[in-house]
Amino acid sequence: MPLQLSIVTPRAEALAIECQEVIIPGSTGELDLMPGHLPLITTIRPGVLTVSTGGGRRHFAVASGYAEIDDDRVSVLTEACLTAKQVDAAQARSDLESAEQAMASTGPVDPSFDENARAAAWARARIDVSERR
Repeated sequence: MPLQLSIVTPRAEALAIECQEVIIPGSTGELDLMPGHLPLITTIRPGVLTVSTGGGRRHFAVASGYAEIDDDRVSVLTEACLTAKQVDAAQARSDLESAEQAMASTGPVDPSFDENARAAAWARARIDVSERR
């Protein structure tokens, strides 16, 4: 039995698909999910979410959020989800440079450091997906 994957952003459902495998960028590492996986709720970090279907692999840049796995259903709630075609790679590189400069100028004890680190991670996710076209 295949997995039923749903990716939802605050604006809309970004993807609803049947698949054989989903690799999610979990907060503590990648989670490789296949049919029969034990129920789980986890946070996700900005990164690349990979979906395997009979037709191959598809990659999506996802922002922070949550994932729930239950009865061969995978629900991903994320701030944003983009395909490679939707990514502006030049803008992502510029965003990454700005975030890294901000992190370097503030240091890890500054309250804005975490926000800049998330912005850098989101930019890296977009760059990674754009390079997998």
